[in-house]
Amino acid sequence: MKVPTPTLVSFAVTRECNLKCKHCYSQSIDSPHPRELDTAEARRLIGQIAETGARLIILDGGEPLMRSDIFELVRHARSAGLTPVMGSNGTLITPEAAMKLADAGLEAIAISLDGADAETHDAFRGLQGAWEQTLQGIENIRRACIPFQIAPTLRHRCWEQWGAIADKAKEWGAKAVEVFD
Repeated sequence: MKVPTPTLVSFAVTRECNLKCKHCYSQSIDSPHPRELDTAEARRLIGQIAETGARLIILDGGEPLMRSDIFELVRHARSAGLTPVMGSNGTLITPEAAMKLADAGLEAIAISLDGADAETHDAFRGLQGAWEQTLQGIENIRRACIPFQIAPTLRHRCWEQWGAIADKAKEWGAKAVEVFD
């Protein structure tokens, strides 16, 4: 029996994260994991993923922008024939980072947004001010012309705000809303 070629591969490039989200499945930490792949190892793995025939690579984590080499990894994925996309909390997407991601060939990005207001989002994300930083990240992505989607994690409070989140996503120009539960 022939094993089908994967069409997409999700690569958690780091466990490191600047937030303390209540739901985090990645066991995020505030410094690089001792066994985290270095740049050369990550590039080699991306090359191996491309050799499988996969077309899409999702770079996530943790927070991928905690890696100083993330722009190089995006560029390498693109040059290996993959379509690189990213999952991010949005808080570290400065104007410079957004332009570097665009220049590296990032195809799209999913931004985590876990409420329709600062109080709800910040409480879930574990950082006061995360809402404003995320909104600024979205604006920076828009200015860099990188398509984006909003990715809320549904739980009781977020579920109650689902309609408002979807309305905001549309208002901001998101291409989609991808719900996690």
